[in-house]
Amino acid sequence: QRDNTARLLIDEVATLALELALAEKRRELAAGQVTLNQELVRISDERFKADDIPELELNLARVEFARAESRLLEVERERIPLRIKLASLSGLKENDISVPDTFNTRKQSQNTQELVKKSLASRPDLLALMREHDKAETETRLAGAEALPNLTAGLFVQWQRGSTEVGGMSSTGSDTQLGLRLSMPIPLFDRNQGGRAAARARLDAADSRRLALERSIIAEVESAASRLSASEKILEQYEKGIIPQLTENLKLTQEAYRIGEVGILSVIDEQKKFFEVNDGYLSALHSRRAACVKLETAVASELTGGV
Repeated sequence: QRDNTARLLIDEVATLALELALAEKRRELAAGQVTLNQELVRISDERFKADDIPELELNLARVEFARAESRLLEVERERIPLRIKLASLSGLKENDISVPDTFNTRKQSQNTQELVKKSLASRPDLLALMREHDKAETETRLAGAEALPNLTAGLFVQWQRGSTEVGGMSSTGSDTQLGLRLSMPIPLFDRNQGGRAAARARLDAADSRRLALERSIIAEVESAASRLSASEKILEQYEKGIIPQLTENLKLTQEAYRIGEVGILSVIDEQKKFFEVNDGYLSALHSRRAACVKLETAVASELTGGV
């Protein structure tokens, strides 16, 4: 039970640490958005002074810069309660909390059947129920044994005095007898039926709880493994196709606006798509690491290191 409590506590702390890490990454993304919009304001101001754009475009650039700063402040506020909660849960001081960058850390896992087998052998809550089942089996055997009569053995010693008369003459004597006495009650009505029924009920209940937990563990491992596999596929799409192309499009649009080939709305729209997609990418990274944590919790064992 202690080990199972530790397993659940590790899961809770790791999950909260991932939430804080996601908030940190979003703060970095929001800070990058502020930098890009600051640069957009600078370019718009230069073009406005050169009478290349109307004042409306400069104002739009300033509005986007203000919105980016507001977004940064919102993300900063989101981090504070997470740090306080993590400090309370871990027993650390808030200033001592340092969340490592684990988003890009990948771990390789075995196939699902091997993970299920490992979880059934190492889950402390299942081991506790197995101990309870063994205890119930012992109690059932004991109740059955108590239904049988007990053979009682005992030693006894007794003295006998006797007299003999022969021809008007009598004599007395004493004999010492040493013996073994055996006794066994014959149970006609009480065969410990109540004790045997209660022990059997406890055994059946323990067996039902064990089987139910085994099914729950199998489902938990399979579900976590499925989520981890799905998140890996989503990340592969982000990393191989979406993010590189979107980054290139943003650079081209910014350069086109600088030389006057496109309007500011095109830049604003491209920047919005860039940060929305990158926020989705961070969420996908978080989902993969969260699925990994849940799988480790379900298996009650750390997955092997990967790339």
